[in-house]
Amino acid sequence: MESNQQRKIVLCLLGLMAGTASADQWFMVQAPVSVSVDAASIEILPSGLRRARVKLDMSLVPPARSEPSKRLLFDISVMVFDCRKRASRMESGEDHLADGTVTKWERSNPDDIWLRTDTDAALAYVCAWPGPDK
Repeated sequence: MESNQQRKIVLCLLGLMAGTASADQWFMVQAPVSVSVDAASIEILPSGLRRARVKLDMSLVPPARSEPSKRLLFDISVMVFDCRKRASRMESGEDHLADGTVTKWERSNPDDIWLRTDTDAALAYVCAWPGPDK
């Protein structure tokens, strides 16, 4: 799909959601591997970068035979997006395992790793977000 057309679709979907943001509003931006953005968490930082919570749902991935209870069901990451450079980085997050274990993690230096994700659906969604007053 052409990126301009994809951007228009994302903007239309954002328009439908306008005014409805509240705590934990997950919006699926990519399937079949489920990638969702918490629309209520999107913020524009003073630097112009954007921050949002992104969920990667791995529950449909078949578990390993050796330790099925330790498989990752889903990960929720706090990510920062540089829309101008088409890049993102992870600041912190939590891994949710099949046995109920939740492991929280944080990068010691989140500024050091920027991922170039030009086709990343989460980046496209967050960068198309018009802001809280739009």
